[in-house]
Amino acid sequence: MITKTGHTYFRAFTLLFVLGILFGNLNYLFLGVLLLTFFLLGLNVAEPREAAATRAFSRSTPRVGDEIEVTLSVRIGKGTGFVEVYDEIPEIFELTGGSNVHLLWKTLGQPASATYRYTIRCTRRGAYEFPPTQLTLINPLRLRRAETRTVSAPQTLVVRHKPSGLRRMREVRGIAKSQRTDIDLARIGSQSTDFEEIREYRVGDPLKTINWKATARQATRGNLTPLVNKYEPEGKKAVYFFLDCATYMQAGSSIDNTFESVVKATTGVVKFFLDKGYKIGGQFFNARQDVSIYPDTGERQYFRVAQELASLEAGEAKSGAFERAVENAKTHLVQLRPLVIVISRPEIDFEQSLKGLVQIRRHTATTRRVRPILLINPLVYSAVAGNDRYAQWTTTMLRAENRSRYHMMRRMGITVIDWDPKKEDIGVRLLRQVKTR
Repeated sequence: MITKTGHTYFRAFTLLFVLGILFGNLNYLFLGVLLLTFFLLGLNVAEPREAAATRAFSRSTPRVGDEIEVTLSVRIGKGTGFVEVYDEIPEIFELTGGSNVHLLWKTLGQPASATYRYTIRCTRRGAYEFPPTQLTLINPLRLRRAETRTVSAPQTLVVRHKPSGLRRMREVRGIAKSQRTDIDLARIGSQSTDFEEIREYRVGDPLKTINWKATARQATRGNLTPLVNKYEPEGKKAVYFFLDCATYMQAGSSIDNTFESVVKATTGVVKFFLDKGYKIGGQFFNARQDVSIYPDTGERQYFRVAQELASLEAGEAKSGAFERAVENAKTHLVQLRPLVIVISRPEIDFEQSLKGLVQIRRHTATTRRVRPILLINPLVYSAVAGNDRYAQWTTTMLRAENRSRYHMMRRMGITVIDWDPKKEDIGVRLLRQVKTR
């Protein structure tokens, strides 16, 4: 279609031509014919066509904070004129180098190609779609309207969180304030060759484990119950996560909020325990789509958990969601007796949180002892409070109001850790649970 500029040229030609005929002025006629020639020539000049573009990322699976170099290759086959190249970037990415908008001139008679590079930084985890690259083909004299084409396929980039640096915990020697699992062995599993103790025979014990010499010595004292050798099982115990993904965990901005810090911390803690050989499982509740992670070990389990965390989206809080998550994990809790780590804000609904914790304790406790439960409470006061003194007073009052409730949980044997993502890393906060000698 003809542009406004083209219509202006045609109107000018008509005016000059009419004036030349009315007044018999050859100059007007000559100028009119010149404008008409320019107009027809511009319409016959073909704008660029047969355009193609390809886009490539320097990293296929980046993490939050990483910088990615995007390479954009453009090729124009026929025509002449300007080509505007626009590569749209999702708003969650920050442009740190180069430009995603370029202007290319296509010379008549020979193909044109160009390669552009720019750098973006990942600011938030998730799966993001990069729209197709847009090429705007512009007529050299701007007498026809520019044509916009999408010349590449959309691409999806999955951004994962960087695990928190919990490896430093290996270097600290001290007395722990709370029960830890670094030396705990699995409750179930095949037996190793490491001798643990001699105990009385129980129904189901293999006959090859009977210690005949110890049984004979005991028989001389009148006790005919056989004695068996008990060996330590292979592997270490399990760790089970309950992650609250409700919208009240999203205090802060759309890019930097508490929920993003919680997901990052969860990734780091999972990586830490898997590197030590633990079996990891979990339930992500109150999410837009709840997730259940079957307990397993190894690198494959880490990539599975990391992938689920990368695509995790907060949802509306549902009544009884924590209890239902615990009930869904009942089989694993009873069988494995794991260390349970709960990441939630119990002050939102203290009664529901307490019911879920009591339910976990009932499923994991044995007749001899209660299994450890660790509750990590992410504090959102720093993310939502202002800098004035009234906001600080409000924060102090809220903490004082919840202090008695957390004291009740601690008396039940639940370790409650208050963690402020704005002030300290999760690894530093966990290290504060250790008393150095």
